[in-house]
Amino acid sequence: MDRVIIDTDILLDFLLKRDPFHEHAEVIFKKAFEKRIMACIAASTILNAGYVASKFINKKKVWDSLYKIIQVVEVLKVDQDTILSSIKSDFKDKEDAVVYFAALNSKVDKILTRNVKDFKHSKIPVVSTV
Repeated sequence: MDRVIIDTDILLDFLLKRDPFHEHAEVIFKKAFEKRIMACIAASTILNAGYVASKFINKKKVWDSLYKIIQVVEVLKVDQDTILSSIKSDFKDKEDAVVYFAALNSKVDKILTRNVKDFKHSKIPVVSTV
């Protein structure tokens, strides 16, 4: 079974039910809940998505949803080395860099994102669907 890290955009699509991407995100999380993929999320992604989603929908609903998601996914560590590598990297978006280095340090098989081009220097396969 593939270990796949889910990028922030997909988590936000799921939480905020953003069209036209929500259906795709729902399929991904359904596969995670059914244990058809080993879904991983960087610790920083949980906090960033929670913060952003809370600006659009009820804060309690956001954190209740994230709590349920965390029970199913593997939360990947974001430590000092991850942050330092991200800062020194060529990634324009440092949030993407954190996701990438968390994935690299945790030996994830694929990065799942809608923004494949943002990971053009990735040594890990980057996909938009599973």
